[in-house]
Amino acid sequence: MAIQHPDIQPAVNHSVQVAIAGAGPVGLMMANYLGQMGIDVLVVEKLDKLIDYPRAIGIDDEALRTMQSVGLVDNVLPHTTPWHAMRFLTPKGRCFADIQPMTDEFGWPRRNAF
Repeated sequence: MAIQHPDIQPAVNHSVQVAIAGAGPVGLMMANYLGQMGIDVLVVEKLDKLIDYPRAIGIDDEALRTMQSVGLVDNVLPHTTPWHAMRFLTPKGRCFADIQPMTDEFGWPRRNAF
């Protein structure tokens, strides 16, 4: 049984080459890549509005290279603090990881906070 939102009418005779389920970071990045290659994409998202609270604390160098490849890195960089240090603690307060990234040998700082 199909469930349809009362405010949304199905497209008539519209087909796409790729349908992407979910407008999260991966779905939106895939849509960007495919759209830039001229592929007709439809992104389907179950939520009808943006989530208004953050769910990430930063972005790494690999993700920045991905943003660069679709022309978005200049929009992202002003919202980051490069070489962000991180300490991970157990519930009792013992540090089990202390990450002090101070390198950019692959073109971008390793860890960047939002």
